[in-house]
Amino acid sequence: MSIFVALSTFGGVNGAMLTTSRIFFVAGEESQMPRIMAFLHIHKLTPLPAVVFTAFFSLLYLSVTDLYKLMNYLGFVQWFAISLSVLIVLIFRVTRKDAIRPVRVPIILPIIYVGMSAFLIIFSFVGAPMESLYGCAIIATGIPVYLLGITWSPKPKCFQKKVDAITIGAQKALQLAPQN
Repeated sequence: MSIFVALSTFGGVNGAMLTTSRIFFVAGEESQMPRIMAFLHIHKLTPLPAVVFTAFFSLLYLSVTDLYKLMNYLGFVQWFAISLSVLIVLIFRVTRKDAIRPVRVPIILPIIYVGMSAFLIIFSFVGAPMESLYGCAIIATGIPVYLLGITWSPKPKCFQKKVDAITIGAQKALQLAPQN
């Protein structure tokens, strides 16, 4: 039985690594992350910078000695992000009534989902307030990155030269090229 649990866990981690790296890849394509994230390995055609970025943060998470604290930090963040995504579905149902939707679900389903998610988020704070605050801090670290990387425009030439030098260095070291 323990072998099946280990295999299942390995499969779950493998799937998470693949999907997370693809999310970073698309974010690079959409200019929501550095453009280098959207580059592919020239022979394997894989988004190597996004995979390396995901692996780096995965290793960083392993530095936390208490697994339950890590689960509380990231579980809170995950439920918060997912509930915001579903809440946007509800908001768009009201504010963009005429929008074309390829998939439409009964309105009660997102309402129930947001309610259950709110329950989990609130009880995360009640049960483990410090870990939940650390989760909020993890989310807050993205704010300066977003402000500097996305909204700050036009960027000074010296800054852009540094970014270009890092991009060219990564292209040479990892054998990368833009997708198109």
